[in-house]
Amino acid sequence: GGSALGPLIIALKGSESEEASACWELRGRLTRGLGRYDEAVGCFQKAVVLNELYYYLEMWNNTLREKGSLTPSLAIQLISFARALHHHGREERESESEAMLLHAQHVLEDTLGPKHADVATHALQALAELYGQGMGR
Repeated sequence: GGSALGPLIIALKGSESEEASACWELRGRLTRGLGRYDEAVGCFQKAVVLNELYYYLEMWNNTLREKGSLTPSLAIQLISFARALHHHGREERESESEAMLLHAQHVLEDTLGPKHADVATHALQALAELYGQGMGR
């Protein structure tokens, strides 16, 4: 069930939240004001990444609360979250991304059948990208 993903969600809430994003945005504004443009761009990019991760996390938590269990639509949201987590330079979380993708694949196969197009379109494609070149890079 979703309990295996609990530690990941708690870790993200602790360090990668809206507040952290706001801090990076503020730092970007300050460094831009000081004329340190390269540093400012890096800060703004980090803020955008944190906002996207937080968005997927909130979508995941809200859907899980509403549904109470994993559904195909929630599995596809989990795939989106795993892609975002890995895509934005989070190589140290590659094993967590892989675990989320494998879990989503299992949910899709159980609910839709292993030969359903959504299994290949969403789960298997994302896994192939992770194993091949790194989630869309």
